[in-house]
Amino acid sequence: MNKKRKCAVFLFFMFVSSVYRLFALPTVSVYQVDSVEMQSSVVHTVDDLVFSFIKELKDYKIVDVRTQAPPHGFSNEVSTDFIFFCSLKPVDKGIQFELVLKGRESQYTRLISKVYDNINQILLDTRMLVMSLFDFSVALEDNTIAKKVVIVEFGFVKSVDALAGSWKGEAGLDRIMILRGGRALAVFSSGVSASLECKIQNGYLLVMQKGAMQARQFLDLPDNIAQQAAQKTKPPSWKFLVSSDKKILSGTKTHAQISFSENAITDISYATSDVKWLRD
Repeated sequence: MNKKRKCAVFLFFMFVSSVYRLFALPTVSVYQVDSVEMQSSVVHTVDDLVFSFIKELKDYKIVDVRTQAPPHGFSNEVSTDFIFFCSLKPVDKGIQFELVLKGRESQYTRLISKVYDNINQILLDTRMLVMSLFDFSVALEDNTIAKKVVIVEFGFVKSVDALAGSWKGEAGLDRIMILRGGRALAVFSSGVSASLECKIQNGYLLVMQKGAMQARQFLDLPDNIAQQAAQKTKPPSWKFLVSSDKKILSGTKTHAQISFSENAITDISYATSDVKWLRD
């Protein structure tokens, strides 16, 4: 075989190898920054910087879907191995910056969250945060990371009884007492309580309110509309994964959204929002 032929064969195999490696890599879909309270120029700057560092990762195939809001989870329409997004939120002590990486196959979530004094500090730290998030060998015992970030991993729920105890819920839900045997009791901010049923389905903890809704669960509605809502809406439900230390339940809540006129409900729809319950 002459030198030209050897060279051509070598280049061909290099090309085939590169193509195979590209398709063998896990896919990460990168979604837009989640922020409604920050200036758009700041959000775009952080968005572009984060994406530039993610593109440097050699062990993943990166898909840019930053024109879309982050999905609540994986569906048949979302063909990817990982979902990535980050968020910016003003808080009392500065700006909260969170980066989230969700995995489809093993159903875990890696979360890095930190509060910064200003946006310049975020820009300086962004590369380190991105690399830490995607480096699964990073552990909190590593002092260089532990002092700066909090990393929480979520996985399937294996036992309802292991979650027994008192939990603090989202806004409007003051406390949840999970009991053994799949039962629970919720105490709402209005003072009313409701029985809940807990069960595991495909690794997720499903929590459903038992019985009818009560008017005092709709504190944001006028009294006459709240009475109608209690009769016409379905009770809320929750779907959770659990943190490795079993101290955080993270997932989604499905609840009614009500449109109304002066005296009557005009439309009822159901929305899903992200929620966390924290063990007391």
